[in-house]
Amino acid sequence: MCLFPLTVFTAIKLSLVFTFEVTSGASNDDISHKNQGTKELDDLGVFIFRNNESHKVIEISANNNLKVRDSHLALIGNLREITDLSLENTLITELGIISISKLPKLEWLNLYKTGIGDNSLEKIAQMQSIKLLPIGKTKVTDNGMKHLSQMKNLEYLGLRGTAITDEGTSKLTKLVNLQGLNLAETRITDKTLDHLSELKAIKDLWLQKTKISDNSISIISKFRNLKYLDISDTLITSKGIKTLKGALPLCKIKDGD
Repeated sequence: MCLFPLTVFTAIKLSLVFTFEVTSGASNDDISHKNQGTKELDDLGVFIFRNNESHKVIEISANNNLKVRDSHLALIGNLREITDLSLENTLITELGIISISKLPKLEWLNLYKTGIGDNSLEKIAQMQSIKLLPIGKTKVTDNGMKHLSQMKNLEYLGLRGTAITDEGTSKLTKLVNLQGLNLAETRITDKTLDHLSELKAIKDLWLQKTKISDNSISIISKFRNLKYLDISDTLITSKGIKTLKGALPLCKIKDGD
């Protein structure tokens, strides 16, 4: 699924495509010759991308592949050059995260709609290279946010559809490089915007289907770098929306109309 609109994060991913050589679908002999450890992953239908020059695996995508389990992450954990790993809607759990927690160059880790929880975040937080972290529709709670507060290089954090509340977002104020934050379908209220006011780099913000109201308008209006804002299905009134559009003329605001 699309986790964010065509913003800086999507642009990063699109630019990477032209640098990689996809090997999924290549002969097993060819893959074995390049890296014996990827043969089993290829047999599962996992997409494997290699650097054109070094032929080392730098990206793996297993989205919506219900054959991928914790045991397969041990294979991925041996591929030290990986920068992008997408495991959306797979059967991995907290046990599998241990196997990939030592990947030194990982920048994109997509765990949307997986079985991870707060214990996984403690391991993930040790991976200081991570910049993009979609973990929506998982079991993470407010308790796990204390671990994420250590990830100073995070540029995108996706928490859509989790049990996060205002207490959890209060622990994210140290993420000064955060440019995108997805809090859609969470349990936050206007108190969360008080916490977010410290995140000056925010450009993309998803607040749809939350209890955000007109009381947050004055704070949101101060996000001068904001380029995209989704406030559909919130408690913000038409008057509040008009005020926001006037205060943020360069921001694309999705209000459900």
